[in-house]
Amino acid sequence: MAVATELKALDFMMFARASEGLTHVRGIAVSFAAMVLGGAFLLLGFYFAASGGALGRMMLFICWAIYAAVAGTGISATGILLLDRARAVPPRALADALVYGFICFLKSCVIALALLAAALAVALVAVIIYFICKIPGVGPILLFFTHPVMILVAGMLAFLTSIFTALATPALWDGDSVTQAIAKTIAILKRRAVAAVIDLLIMAAVTGVILGIIGAIVVPGYFSMTGIAFSVIGSKLGVDPSMLTSLPMAMAVLLSGGQSGHLYAMMLDTAVLLMLCIATALQVQLMGINLVYLGISEGIDTAEAERMLKRQLDQAKAKAEEARQRALIAAERAKAAAQQARSPAPALPPTAVNECPGCKSKTAPEDAFCENCGQRLR
Repeated sequence: MAVATELKALDFMMFARASEGLTHVRGIAVSFAAMVLGGAFLLLGFYFAASGGALGRMMLFICWAIYAAVAGTGISATGILLLDRARAVPPRALADALVYGFICFLKSCVIALALLAAALAVALVAVIIYFICKIPGVGPILLFFTHPVMILVAGMLAFLTSIFTALATPALWDGDSVTQAIAKTIAILKRRAVAAVIDLLIMAAVTGVILGIIGAIVVPGYFSMTGIAFSVIGSKLGVDPSMLTSLPMAMAVLLSGGQSGHLYAMMLDTAVLLMLCIATALQVQLMGINLVYLGISEGIDTAEAERMLKRQLDQAKAKAEEARQRALIAAERAKAAAQQARSPAPALPPTAVNECPGCKSKTAPEDAFCENCGQRLR
């Protein structure tokens, strides 16, 4: 009954509004610029990595980080601009969208790390189970039962991660903190999980249809014009392998430098055209996600979810603090034991020795008579 109620609440006009992203010029420009700039840093990183060595790998990592920051900021800024359009409110300035987009990118990294931790936990459990499955005899039987379960767990985790990300990201664009975005997403999945999944799947299908339309326009034109270019330009499109080691800064020279210049020009314009198509289709997807978020989060009370999340975080912090205290106590005990093992053994007190007044032989304090001469001692 609850599922039927959710299905009746679906607003199919919302999916038609996703196509408004195609007319959002500023969003297309921001996404395209982010892809081009990030791609430039990525190519630079690959160039440094080709030189080999630790420095090359370090530069590749730095360029990857810059690429992620630039691309993430551009996508977040585009999502923020499209969220204003979905709400039919005056759009904010581009500079404000970029600054807040970078902040949202940093917040999304926190959520991504939490999801990565969950994935690593599942992977660790799988490694332990499969290691146990190596035991002869019982191992194959255990593998027979556990392997399908782990497949379903991994698949469900991947599916829920995509749904969770699609709902939590617009919440960040809407101004929520990381905790609020997580709590709101949990509340949505608890109350309207079926509607959220169906809306997102339909929106993905709409994006796929629009991407197919873009491809139907670009692909025939690309192959026809590329064929004419090869027939007219001819041998000037040949490849000179020695040019592949040139610095990226020399690309402008290559574009006007004869044989290899024509080839590089065609490669670059193909990449630019592909990024432009992706940026255009991305507007539809981001607009659709914003519309789904606005529709599915309306009337959701996140107070209980926030209290539950805060309680769980407090419990996790308390357990972590308890574990830290236990570790400190154990370390202090180990340190004391080590110091005690290194310290010299205490010297035994000297034993008192008396003499017999008659024969001067040694006697014990508890002796009443001398064992040598029989002299009375006390």
